[in-house]
Amino acid sequence: MKMQSAIGPSPCRSRARHIPWAVPLRQPRISHHHLSHRAAVRKLNQQEQVLTAQRDSLARVLKLATNRCRAGYSPYLDQLDTERVLLATELALVQARADRLNAAVTLYQALGGGWSAASNQGEHKEAAVAPRE
Repeated sequence: MKMQSAIGPSPCRSRARHIPWAVPLRQPRISHHHLSHRAAVRKLNQQEQVLTAQRDSLARVLKLATNRCRAGYSPYLDQLDTERVLLATELALVQARADRLNAAVTLYQALGGGWSAASNQGEHKEAAVAPRE
């Protein structure tokens, strides 16, 4: 013989459905603007990796061109041309790295991070005026 509860369903079970922490946490809202900054940083990172690989291969080509020139198999102009291309690639790599870092800073600022120029200037003035002990 089963005993039936006169109260109804267990109050613990019904309360468990309404516990605030049982609700899944919401993800922060990320706008399309932030996603485009993320995509830009990712794309610039890939570009930097490609340029790094290209620079490394050109450095090996320069070494071979230098050895060929010293051995007398090719003119010095080949070595100079290889150096010119290598230096242009290194310049493009530096520019790509600067672009990636600037894009990362822009992303951080778009997400709410950053600093204000006025507060930084005030800190520098206080540091300059503070007496040294």
